[in-house]
Amino acid sequence: MAIWKFKSCPRCKGDMFIERDPNGRYEECLQCGWHRELESIVPINAMAGASTQSHLDNLSQEIKKIFAERREQGLHCGGTLPFGAMKGENGTPVPDIRERKANTNGQEVSVRNYDGLKIAFELSAQRKSDMDVAISLNTLGYSTTGTHGSRPFSKETVRYVLKNRFYIGYIPNGNGGWLKARHAPFIEPQLFEVVQKLRTWRVASRAIIRSDTSVYSHLAPPAVCYQIKLLINLYWAVGVLRLRARSLFTNGVGNLAA
Repeated sequence: MAIWKFKSCPRCKGDMFIERDPNGRYEECLQCGWHRELESIVPINAMAGASTQSHLDNLSQEIKKIFAERREQGLHCGGTLPFGAMKGENGTPVPDIRERKANTNGQEVSVRNYDGLKIAFELSAQRKSDMDVAISLNTLGYSTTGTHGSRPFSKETVRYVLKNRFYIGYIPNGNGGWLKARHAPFIEPQLFEVVQKLRTWRVASRAIIRSDTSVYSHLAPPAVCYQIKLLINLYWAVGVLRLRARSLFTNGVGNLAA
């Protein structure tokens, strides 16, 4: 197997490879053809390893620099575009309106991923769960797009889609935040924010019963105060009737003795 030495040719600074033939080992430049016989492979191996690692380090720095420049310009950085998007003529992401063939219940149908994206947000805005949205998309013939290929939607992949700010014109900044992107929004920002608030409300509305609760009522559902945006539960704890107030849109929790 050939050993590569990148950018190490003494003549043209091209990429060298080390190989064996019946007369022994030799190294040769892939670009200009410069050739030299080798007496020992041991020092060459060490030199090749060091040269390769140096080249990889330089390549990594160059890639980081390119990605940083693209982010500053508001351009998507590498990888597969999210579901419902494709590259336009100038490389900027645009809605994926290409027709795809899919089989649903034994029938062949034509689907467009951008239509599936809009359906996902509209269903979520109708208070459908992530699993319900996934089932609907799969039933209609849609499937995921990504590095793992085309697969059925799950609640995890739907969650990623519904929380992705790429769809309202942003790109990741590489540090966990977001930057304004060059591409136009795929989803109306108002619809996106409605979906986020409903998702937050759904998480906050899950009743949490304390581990030391002795008796609690199955008959009394949580009360919701929309005036001050609180979710209220009544329960018994250590012989005392207590009230739990939870904010609908924050993680704040307060306990008040009745």
